[in-house]
Amino acid sequence: VNPYEYNYNATKLCLERAEKFGKDHNIWIQGYNAPLGREEEIIEATEGAYDAGARTILSWSFHGGESNDYRSDRPERSWLCTKEAFRRIKDMERDRILEENRRKYRK
Repeated sequence: VNPYEYNYNATKLCLERAEKFGKDHNIWIQGYNAPLGREEEIIEATEGAYDAGARTILSWSFHGGESNDYRSDRPERSWLCTKEAFRRIKDMERDRILEENRRKYRK
């Protein structure tokens, strides 16, 4: 399963249902139990959720779940990818807001 595609589609469905019932949304990204070599999928999954329109995106768990039996194979790598994923969407959101302001005020 492609993590970007999966999270994009699941997020779209979640947002549609939230809108239908007048509710807010929370999209959770799995930051634990990542198999060796698949930690980068955390970044893909996070961007899929963002690109689908989610703006409340969270992750579980801290440090790749290193203190739990469901820890990632490389918890430190999972944590680095989680931080990178959220830095990237924070930058995208900042750029989106700045572009909105530029269109509004630079006439």
